[in-house]
Amino acid sequence: MSGIAVIILAAGSSSRLGKPKQLLTSGSTTLIRTACLTAIEAALGPVIVVVGSGAKPIARELRGLTVRTVVNDRWYEGMASSIRSGIAKVPAACVACVIMTCDQPAVTSAHLRSLAAAAVASDAGIAASHYAGTGGVPACFSRDHFAQLLLLTGDHGAKAMIQRTAGTILIDLPAGEQDVDRPADASGLDLH
Repeated sequence: MSGIAVIILAAGSSSRLGKPKQLLTSGSTTLIRTACLTAIEAALGPVIVVVGSGAKPIARELRGLTVRTVVNDRWYEGMASSIRSGIAKVPAACVACVIMTCDQPAVTSAHLRSLAAAAVASDAGIAASHYAGTGGVPACFSRDHFAQLLLLTGDHGAKAMIQRTAGTILIDLPAGEQDVDRPADASGLDLH
């Protein structure tokens, strides 16, 4: 499968955590590098990493990877601004995009491929990860939804879009609710 961009949201300041979560390490690599390697391994199409707060050290961490780094100068407005920044850089040849964060260690390349295949094949054009009783990121959106994604505001991301779109496909992501927002989250996932 080709022509599906993967947008990795990595622009936040990690204010609740107190340090850049993107640069936390698990084993021998950082969360952001792991997310990029997962996206690259999925082999869907171009990988776009949206950075903002702490852009320079995060971009340095991505050296040698086949990713495109996009700086969101309005990262402080919330997740929606990063989604807009990423969508604006999706090549015209791409029929869809997967939106993911850098702090969900349960995400695999196979899961990303499943989301992409389901979204492209579905009439709704959206496939989202299912965990903790709801649909969320990573999620894949067909190009038909790009205009709506560009209208998002605030720090709410695309969750409401996922929930209100009839026919959205949900694909189970075991342990998908594990992410890193607070110090306790980091200690629970063996991160330093």
